[in-house]
This record gives sequence, C-alpha cells and structure tokens, in this order.
Amino acid sequence: MKHKILAFTLLALGLSACGTTKVKVAENRSDELKTIQRVCIIPNPKRTPHGLEQVIARSLQNQGIEAEIVDVAANRQRLYEPECRYNLRYISAGSPEMIKKIAMILRTPDYHVANLGYNVNDEPEYRRSPNLQQQTDGIIARLLGKKAQ
Repeated sequence: MKHKILAFTLLALGLSACGTTKVKVAENRSDELKTIQRVCIIPNPKRTPHGLEQVIARSLQNQGIEAEIVDVAANRQRLYEPECRYNLRYISAGSPEMIKKIAMILRTPDYHVANLGYNVNDEPEYRRSPNLQQQTDGIIARLLGKKAQ
C-alpha cells in the first residue's frame, strides 16, 4: 500500500511539473528542513540523466548535508536505520547535460517532509547553456526551502 501511495504521489508530482516549479512542505515541517544533517538517496537507474544520484549527493553536500546512496534492491533495511532517517526519491527525465523534468520526495519512514516538481521551462537559461550540477544545486536548494542561486 505504501508503494502505491508513493507511486501515486510521484506521478502526481510528475504531471504537475508541466508548469512552474512547485515545492510543498508538509505541515509543521519547514523548521525540520533546516535541521537535516544526512539524507539517503534512492537511485533511479531507469531514469535520465544517468548517474543523477551522484549529482544530487554533491548538491546536498553543498548545502552542508551528508549524502549516502542506498541500493534498495540489495539493502532496503538500510532505509529504516537511524543514519538514514531521511530519504530522497525521484523520477526524472533529461539528457546528460540537463534535467528536463523531475519530481522529488523527501521523507522519513514515518512521514512525508517535502516534495518538489520541476520543469526546465521555468529556467530557459539551462536550455541555452546546460549545467547539470548548477541546475541540481538550485533544485535541491528549493526542496530544502532555500533560494536557488
């Protein structure tokens, strides 16, 4: 049941990403975003750009947050350990140089913290001059309730 709810949420975010960038922070969770120290990233190898989890990890580290990439097929239990209190899942589409669309959800095993829907049409400069790391830095900043640079 949890997987169906998560899949539905990500699908809804993906569809809503057709317009502007949308960030939704769960009620009473905005202060929690400021205290996150570590996030476990669940890679999505079926999506592009390939290797995006590494870029996301660098973006989190740029925000002062430790990042760990967890292979859930081999080690799902890791997501329920205290070191992986927060996990980040995503569905994306793009090229090796740019994210065209992405839906992200930041959550704990118990509750949703924040989610984001993004479309590159909101930032046409990345179409003219792609920079995957800089683009991802801005997306992660927005997810964490900060201003994109």
